[in-house]
Amino acid sequence: MSVETTLDELALPRVVLVTGAGSTGPEHAAATAALAVLLADAGRDVGIAVPVVTATGEGDGEVITRLSGRSAQEWQRLHDALPPVAAAERAGVSLPPAVKHALRAAGTEHDALLLHGAHGLLVPLDARGGTLADVGTALRYKGVSTGIVLVTDLAATALNHVALAAEALGRRDLPVVGVVVTGVGTEGALERAHLQSLPRLAGAPLLALVPAGAADLDAATLSSQAPAWFSPDDWWTMSS
Repeated sequence: MSVETTLDELALPRVVLVTGAGSTGPEHAAATAALAVLLADAGRDVGIAVPVVTATGEGDGEVITRLSGRSAQEWQRLHDALPPVAAAERAGVSLPPAVKHALRAAGTEHDALLLHGAHGLLVPLDARGGTLADVGTALRYKGVSTGIVLVTDLAATALNHVALAAEALGRRDLPVVGVVVTGVGTEGALERAHLQSLPRLAGAPLLALVPAGAADLDAATLSSQAPAWFSPDDWWTMSS
């Protein structure tokens, strides 16, 4: 598969886990919002959900809703900006087992569900250590078509983050269907080298480059700009 594969050419699975591999917070949420917009424009009935949100202010679900103009459900909301288990302990509440998120996702009425992993692939989502990767494994076990989109940036550590995530997913037989890069602005030698290397390390095509500041856009602007982020003709020269 070419590293220039576009969203139109890629048959995404029914459930897509969108997880950060070095990119978290609003920029990661902007990537999920853009993916939702592109899928909807392609005729897919798209649902968006965030299994666990921990935030003192605007959470990832709210950011995705604001940017995409589509409601993103937050299945569990905690109001401390901490890892989920620590936030739940501080709030004195119990987190549902990660497998319950898989069951809920499996029951979606949408023909495409974006499951936004706000905390990364292997951060525990429950007191027993269940992770987003376990959610993906449970979905595959139930026969639900499932794949992973890795969201990263162009920092010096990005290649290592993506390589580690891809290795962990490979061990679980969870397919990486693409990589989205956020915070794109400059086009120096480091950025070009990363763009060349990321698809090889992920074992999946580069889907999009999301510009720096995308999380500050309004829904109409993101909707009009997002197609260019997924267009190789507009950005692939960065890696040449």
